[in-house]
Amino acid sequence: MKDLIFFICFIIIFLFGFSISCYSLIGTSNKIKWIYSDNGKLNHIQINHTKFHFQIIQDVINYGIWKIFAQVDPIR
Repeated sequence: MKDLIFFICFIIIFLFGFSISCYSLIGTSNKIKWIYSDNGKLNHIQINHTKFHFQIIQDVINYGIWKIFAQVDPIR
């Protein structure tokens, strides 16, 4: 029984880690804007601040679970 609980905890930690890393890589493009000058140097970084919603937590967990089972449509 002790081994089963350890295994389940390990799977849950892996699921949360995978979900958070995948969703953050996908969702960052619409929150950060990189502004370059004409010669290609980085001039400014603009960050869009949004309020925290519990829907984000649900989206991260759902996306991670479906991504592990390969049932995710591409995000547009």
